[in-house]
Amino acid sequence: MPRSISIRKKTYADLVITYFTDETYEMGNDQFDPRLLVKFTLDSNIDLDPLINILLSRGISGVVHDYSEDLQSQYLILKEPFNMLDFMAITNTLVQNREELISEHAAFRDGIRGMVQMMILIMIADKMKEEPLES
Repeated sequence: MPRSISIRKKTYADLVITYFTDETYEMGNDQFDPRLLVKFTLDSNIDLDPLINILLSRGISGVVHDYSEDLQSQYLILKEPFNMLDFMAITNTLVQNREELISEHAAFRDGIRGMVQMMILIMIADKMKEEPLES
């Protein structure tokens, strides 16, 4: 039963964030410090090409992007550190309605946390474009 619930959540989720490592390790080894990777799974209608191009232009080469077999979702995996990225500058470029969503004084965290914040903001901005407010 839990497995079907997990699949159902992924089917209806706007964004699924998965943290993982590709390093092998011994279970229970509290001395192991894994290289943390992040995978974002989201609707295939969201155009991630501008984000991918920005990441590549800033020297982030460990970017994997592909679509699910049914073309309903896509995923973006980031395989290398991105601590030096200016997430606010990237957001200003990618999110046209940024000022409607966050304060001009908003601050992004560094590394994976900042990337998660930015991806959530991209998702919210995209959802707001497709759902006009009723009068």
